[in-house]
Amino acid sequence: MKKRILKTLGMIIGIILIPVLIFFGFLAFISWDSEDSVTLFTQKIEGSDLLLVDYDIWYGRDGNTTGNTILRTTKDFDFRKIDKIPFSYIENITNKNINGVAFVRPETRDLKEKIRNKSMTFENIDVNTTFYNSYSSSGPCMLNKYKFNSFIETKDSLFFLGLDKVFGNSKTDSTKIGFKKGNIKIVSDSIGKLYRLEIEEMVLVKKGNPLTDISDVSNNENLATACLRTYFMEPDSIIYENEFSDYGIFKEIKKTVTNTK
Repeated sequence: MKKRILKTLGMIIGIILIPVLIFFGFLAFISWDSEDSVTLFTQKIEGSDLLLVDYDIWYGRDGNTTGNTILRTTKDFDFRKIDKIPFSYIENITNKNINGVAFVRPETRDLKEKIRNKSMTFENIDVNTTFYNSYSSSGPCMLNKYKFNSFIETKDSLFFLGLDKVFGNSKTDSTKIGFKKGNIKIVSDSIGKLYRLEIEEMVLVKKGNPLTDISDVSNNENLATACLRTYFMEPDSIIYENEFSDYGIFKEIKKTVTNTK
């Protein structure tokens, strides 16, 4: 009698569980194996065969991971084996070192294990991270949007001319605005025609002590506070992404992703 009951229960569980596992397995397969689930932007690192990669990956039902990593131009991007760079804002970049900023929210100050630490090496490039308090209010870091009619690119900077401010609170010259290269992303259509450039600029909200060791964060009340101000720069005439260099500016690529089982 007990064996019959157990057998019946096993069949019921199997009938319920197997379709569920198949369904979720199918979702995971679609998300991880489809190139549509991986968006990659890259910029070249001058004097090397390396790329700085900005990735956005969707997987499972609602899973999402974003970040930056370094990749050789001869290698495919493998989204199951990512060495993530620990910062979200680039201060400067060369073929020998990259310095960046990570932002720590007050509620995560004691969760040190969730934030990878300070200095490390990626593909023979030294990567150094400085930590700031994250400013949570929009205030000085709200979105700003401009129209522009031309641009000038130098080795280190990108300038926009003929500005028409759409909205925002940044104080800029009415005819020209410039940004240090590194945190600039081009958004374009399938043939490279520019929709806009998305640019992040770090704004220091409160002076203090930027840290290079995350272990000091929870005990430091004088940690400098900063936020990222975002600019949408939209052309008022047709411009193509190949008019910009590949250095200091992220461009979306047709990705070659590797799915290792």
